[in-house]
Amino acid sequence: MASGRLVRVLGHLDAGQVTSEGASAAAGVPVLEKERAECSFDVRELTYILDGGEMQTMLHEVIQSQLESTPELFDYNAHDFSRMEVRERTMEKIHYCSNMMKMMKKSKVDREDEQRTRGRTGKGSKQEADMTEAFWKILGLYDPNWSTRIAVHYGLFGGAIYGQGTDEQRELYAEDIQTLRIVGCFAMTELGHGSFVRGIETTATYDIPTQQFIINTPTETATKWWIGGAAHTCTHSVVFAQLYIKGKNYGVHSFICQLRNKDGSTCEGIEIGDCGLKMGRQGVDNGWIKFHNVAVPRDNMLMRWAKVSPTGEYSKPPKAQLSYGALIAGRVSLISGSADIMKKALTIAVRYSAVRTQFPKKSDEDNDENTDAIHPKESGEEQILNYQSHQYRLMPLLAGTYAFHFAAMQINATYDDMMADIESEALENLPETHATAAGLKAFTTWWAQKGLEQCRQCLGGHGYSAYSALPGMLSDFGVMVTWEGDNTVMAQQNARFLVKKYREAKGGKRLTGFMKYLSDYIHGNTPNISLSIYRMEDLYDPQTQLEIHKKWAAALIVRACDRLDTESWNDCMMDLIQASEAHCYYYVLSCFADRIKNIADINIGRAMKRLADLFALENMEQHLGNLLREAVLHPSHAKLIQVAKMRVIASVREEAVPLVDAFNYPDFMLSPLGRYDGDIYTHYFEMVRRAPNSQGIAPYFKKFISPLING
Repeated sequence: MASGRLVRVLGHLDAGQVTSEGASAAAGVPVLEKERAECSFDVRELTYILDGGEMQTMLHEVIQSQLESTPELFDYNAHDFSRMEVRERTMEKIHYCSNMMKMMKKSKVDREDEQRTRGRTGKGSKQEADMTEAFWKILGLYDPNWSTRIAVHYGLFGGAIYGQGTDEQRELYAEDIQTLRIVGCFAMTELGHGSFVRGIETTATYDIPTQQFIINTPTETATKWWIGGAAHTCTHSVVFAQLYIKGKNYGVHSFICQLRNKDGSTCEGIEIGDCGLKMGRQGVDNGWIKFHNVAVPRDNMLMRWAKVSPTGEYSKPPKAQLSYGALIAGRVSLISGSADIMKKALTIAVRYSAVRTQFPKKSDEDNDENTDAIHPKESGEEQILNYQSHQYRLMPLLAGTYAFHFAAMQINATYDDMMADIESEALENLPETHATAAGLKAFTTWWAQKGLEQCRQCLGGHGYSAYSALPGMLSDFGVMVTWEGDNTVMAQQNARFLVKKYREAKGGKRLTGFMKYLSDYIHGNTPNISLSIYRMEDLYDPQTQLEIHKKWAAALIVRACDRLDTESWNDCMMDLIQASEAHCYYYVLSCFADRIKNIADINIGRAMKRLADLFALENMEQHLGNLLREAVLHPSHAKLIQVAKMRVIASVREEAVPLVDAFNYPDFMLSPLGRYDGDIYTHYFEMVRRAPNSQGIAPYFKKFISPLING
């Protein structure tokens, strides 16, 4: 059976620990039982759709079970760690995983030897790749400190060598990267430059007689800054620097440079320090690096695309984006990560809001305005999830989470296809994938950051507690809107691509693929959608929703480009960012609509359709000004949109608990307030009691309190 093969691939794990959270949960609070009993769809089947199949769901559950049952990996009291404690704990996990991967590698070699002996070929590579991808995905939700360190090493450092290095360079470093015999970082940003990579000041000057590059930090602002893993850990780095040959600047290129010796000391000419306390992710040792004329061999320049010969002859890459391939992968991962973090936040917020009751239930005839009443009526207190104000905040976020999840699945597939094309040196899809990833990275992380705060507020006073998990999630997520490219700059990267496509279409070129909508609009092939909306029900039509988003995006692109004919980019910047936003939201809705068409289960399809309706209507209401200005909609539609949105919000609320159950996150990855069984207060109180110094006499009592009260 397939499940048996999966367990064998994960032979180091205890398959007996695999359980469904839904199947194993205790009876718990009756209110959540009631919420689930009224669900119209099969929650488990929806989980399979979200995960990409039953096997993927099983894989996730095996990994989750392993995390929870392994003392080296599981943290009960992570919220109470100091900065250095969380760094040490993070490295302990990495050390454990390194040993685990070595055992897995040995097991794989043993299996392959056995298969060769029996005359068979191993076919586990796809399963192993799926396992690795699932592991890092779950890791990112469970412990962002741990996942960030790993992502910098494998994703950025390793990804740069794999994406930009020659076959020889790949082979030279592959084993050491895989086994962590070298630990890498990604030295791109500087004290004085971040998103404007072309402006970085670090230099790499080619010395022809010695065939070496001399890497130097010429100014204080050229100091490499915010380099993850640099402060205490990394032995090597991919360093981005301005390439100089015979006095001529050839732009930014990347070089492998050793930072530390085996004893932990820094190499000659290299100065490293810690960037200090941050908003979040304290377990990541972000550092600064200065290079004082450090010589590296010519072969240390990553030369898959750009090349420098021994005599100093330079060959440029076929496309500039190839130099930043690792960043595209990072941005794609942040799109998925934004949806995943919101799944976690909403699971906590929705379950808590279903269990939490506050204020007496009121009938429609009850006009009592005393909301501070302390004596609940006989009918009991109301679930706060039943208050329209709570639904108005949470239900659109739930719809958006599903929409962005399916969009993330699509951009991941597109990225994989692009990487396969690049391997065969087919580069035609690179610009659009690069631009789409940049735009989606910006608008998904912005959306998720706002959504996390809304979820935190929906926990009321308990949202201020670190044990609710939301404050830590917010502080850890904050970096997402600026790393891998500042969001405002990323939106403009996407806008530059849109401007280019607009000018191509205006020049007579017929755009194809997703960008066809812009060509259609420019050449008058777009229907006047506002004339087909007469009733509220018309707004629930999927094609109408897509046409509205399509025309919204196209109109804003044309508006911004028309202004660019006579005005500067800076003067048009907000129009360009709004055009990028509209384009990205149209892309997301299109992905959602396409996914719904492929759902065979009618009941799940209906549930997803309601979420797609809400996502579309939320976009319309939030951007009504632009929709009216560009005559995409008529002022009479404003009221229809508002009423339609409130109706679908109420409908989504009815199945809000099953919809977050489908995300399938176990209790240990959430917080006591988001428990599956609804027993939130007992476990919340228990966690608070177990905190250091939660009871008894304060350590500073004698020094400061006693003199005051006994003086």
